[in-house]
Amino acid sequence: MRPNTRLNSAWKYVERAGAYLAGLAVGAMVVTTTIEIISRNLFTSSISWVFEFQVQYLMIIAYFMSVSYAQLRKDHIYIELLTDRIRGYSLKAATILNKTVCLAITGLLTYYSFTLLEKSIRTQSLGQPSLPWPEWTSDIFLLIGFGMITVRFCIELVQSLRAKPDHNNSAAPLIAERDYGSEGTKEQGE
Repeated sequence: MRPNTRLNSAWKYVERAGAYLAGLAVGAMVVTTTIEIISRNLFTSSISWVFEFQVQYLMIIAYFMSVSYAQLRKDHIYIELLTDRIRGYSLKAATILNKTVCLAITGLLTYYSFTLLEKSIRTQSLGQPSLPWPEWTSDIFLLIGFGMITVRFCIELVQSLRAKPDHNNSAAPLIAERDYGSEGTKEQGE
């Protein structure tokens, strides 16, 4: 087994764990919203920290912990206008360019989220008065999420570099496998 395949297989578990954590965050948003509505309607008083907790933690976790898993499953926006019309080496070059640009962007975002985390740890800044927790406790999820998607694009770039150009088929082997196998339920051609 090639090292890239082992890394990809191991990384899928990390991405799946992030997706489960994102699901728990969405469930927690439902529960806290329900408690807030009940509190407001029955006791005519609002729970002051619910909105800040949802915005500062749960929404960040729900999005950033699941974005890498969505890329693994090819559930992100995919524009087929150009890639369906090219084949062979042109398709491989377009795929490599796409993955390189995505890797550069997510790499920069990972770096900037690291500097944001470092600054919030250094300054010990606190969140909103109704939820005065250190800001780094939510900033860390930005770093983890951007780091996960950066690793996913690294894996996909290496896979694209190793892939052989397909002169007969469309973009499916190099850009977006529509048949997920055990990862999902979509079938080829949908």
